Amino acid sequence: MKKTIFICMATLFVAASLLVVMTSCGTSSQKQQPAVAEKTSALKVTAPPPKDEWHRFPKPEFVESKVVEKELMGKPFMPGGNWARYKGAKGEYEMFFARLTSADDATLLVAEWKAHMTNPKLVSSFNGYFGEDNGRPVFVFPKESWIGGIVGLPQQDAEAKARLLAAYLY
Repeated sequence: MKKTIFICMATLFVAASLLVVMTSCGTSSQKQQPAVAEKTSALKVTAPPPKDEWHRFPKPEFVESKVVEKELMGKPFMPGGNWARYKGAKGEYEMFFARLTSADDATLLVAEWKAHMTNPKLVSSFNGYFGEDNGRPVFVFPKESWIGGIVGLPQQDAEAKARLLAAYLY
């Protein structure tokens, strides 16, 4: 009986000691405020210099294309790439793509786009995101070492056009 009481008391003492140690190892009384995340980025990915690859854009409804040396789509985190304008039955829209040095860089850029979008939604079939950027619908997706996107179309139409674009990115 005395042995059982001793074991119970020893267990209680150890538990109380651990509780005191755990609560005394907390943070300081001055809590640090997390930095407010602005919609700017220090992300820099490596990409080869862009070259004119207009042949990678789907041809139906194609109007024009151009090479953008840096900040594709006006985004400071984007490297240079190719941009095209289209005009179809559903109005005008844009496509863009950029070649990067790795698939990891493409994935990082898609995540950066997500951070700059309003109401981003994951499109799991592409591992991309659909949302709004400056009031315009945008769909971005990675494909191997490429990032591609469709601007100006509703989600269902953007996904259909993105399938065409993705077929040309190899």
